Amino acid sequence: MRTIFFRMLLVKYLYLGVAVLFLSGYNLAAGSDSFASTQKNTVMSAINIGSNNGNSNSSNNDEFKLINTVPLKANFITTDFLKNAYFITSKNQVMRYDSTGNVTGVYSETQYGPAAFVDAKTPFNILVFYKEFATVVMLDMRMNNKRIFKLPNIGISSVSAACLSDDNYFWVFDQNEQRLKKINNNYEVIHKSMDLRQLLGVTLNPNFLTESNGLIYLNVPELGILMFDIFGTFYSSISNTDIDVYDLKGFQVINDKLVFYNNGELTIISPASLQKEIVPIPRSNNVIDVRLEAGNLYQLENNEAKFYMISK
Repeated sequence: MRTIFFRMLLVKYLYLGVAVLFLSGYNLAAGSDSFASTQKNTVMSAINIGSNNGNSNSSNNDEFKLINTVPLKANFITTDFLKNAYFITSKNQVMRYDSTGNVTGVYSETQYGPAAFVDAKTPFNILVFYKEFATVVMLDMRMNNKRIFKLPNIGISSVSAACLSDDNYFWVFDQNEQRLKKINNNYEVIHKSMDLRQLLGVTLNPNFLTESNGLIYLNVPELGILMFDIFGTFYSSISNTDIDVYDLKGFQVINDKLVFYNNGELTIISPASLQKEIVPIPRSNNVIDVRLEAGNLYQLENNEAKFYMISK
């Protein structure tokens, strides 16, 4: 795997004409030194809890106040900046709850197959991705359907991942052409990447895509995370060995750091330095995924969702 990423960074060197230093063998083992205060920046203060710097033997449950537990069978969770949580349920509904666990909206659509992903970057323009039919549906803040994009109509018949862009258009990964493509409201492809097979020499099967602060992050479980600029030009990469996770399903980007649930804890990684912090969360044997949003934590479990407030 690392050989592939060496090739990626070499191509980046040739295309961009800048020297690239690849940090190999960086020690991310548990118990590593904590970030210097200047590197730590605002991630830990933003979520209002402390870290234990790669060592997670304590649960730190005292820092989480349980607000509500909601019976719910779902396989996906995301959040928006208004602290709403969105779930894809076993009935193929997209359900929205406020930060206290009250239902505030439901969207149900069956003709496009199972919903695979929701991007609620903005609660005023919510993306629902139906992978089987390569279809993207946009919802308004009342969870009403306001626009449907049937991507086979513009020659994109197989899409493995989709997300909102920062300007309320959206990105998809065209599985057949192996390109990122940005699509506007007129069904026009306005930006696209190179064929990534030319970059990596392999066919990619990404499972997650997100844009944050001018960077597009494409997660490829068998390789790692690829990053692109707003025009779809390859920018950088993080290998699985860099983050020591080999089955990553998705992540949040908070203050330019990657935040994801892994083995009962939250992991926070700086893409620039590859330094890692571990944040213990309320313990459970049935956690599917966890989200952080503005001082709140949302924990999706097998048959319920838990809503926490993070104490200062």
